Amino acid sequence: MAIHENGKENIYLRERAGFIKYALQYGYKVHPCYTFGECDTYFNVRGARKLRERLADYGLPAIFITGPLRWVPLLALVPFGSGVGLHTIHGKGRQFPQVDQPSKEQVDEYHKWYCGAICDLFERNKGRFGITESLDVIE
Repeated sequence: MAIHENGKENIYLRERAGFIKYALQYGYKVHPCYTFGECDTYFNVRGARKLRERLADYGLPAIFITGPLRWVPLLALVPFGSGVGLHTIHGKGRQFPQVDQPSKEQVDEYHKWYCGAICDLFERNKGRFGITESLDVIE
C-alpha cells in the first residue's frame, strides 16, 4: 500500500522471501500471478514515498486512499470504476523440491525465479489491458 500510485503499475519485490522458504520446506508448487487494473482502483496521496516505505517497515500504514466519492464519509472507500476492471493472470507454476532446511542460496535462487516470472507475466500480458509502460519494480 505504501508504494501505490494511481495509474502506475508498481510491484514490491524486496528480498523478503519467507513464502519461498516455506514453499521449499513443504515442496509446494508456486504460481506467479499479477492483478491488472488494481492501480486504478484508488487514489493515494503522492509524495513522501520513502517516508511511507520507512513507516511501513515499522508496521505503520502511511496511506490516505480515497475513491471517487471522497467528499462523502465512508463512501470514500468505494473504489473507482476504471472501465477495465480487475484481471488476475496466473503464470505457469513451478514445483519446488522439498528441502527440510533450505539454505539462503536456495531461497535466493527460487525467489529470483519468482520475481522474474512475475515481471515476464506482466510484460507478456500488459497489451491486453492497454498498458504501454513497463512495470516499476521496487526492490
